[in-house]
Amino acid sequence: MSDEPILSTEQKTTFLFVFLGVLGWYAAAQVDAGRVAQFALLIGLGVVVPTLLNERRRRGDAE
Repeated sequence: MSDEPILSTEQKTTFLFVFLGVLGWYAAAQVDAGRVAQFALLIGLGVVVPTLLNERRRRGDAE
């Protein structure tokens, strides 16, 4: 039996922000915020934020 976790910290971060991105997209659709705002929430929270956080964490670990 391995002591390694099933999900890495990077994967947990990504899954959390993908969930938040979808939740934000859904909430923006419910209040009729417009397609641009919906897209910005989905891509911004679901892709850009976790990528930046994971890269910052990687660079911090390398130093």
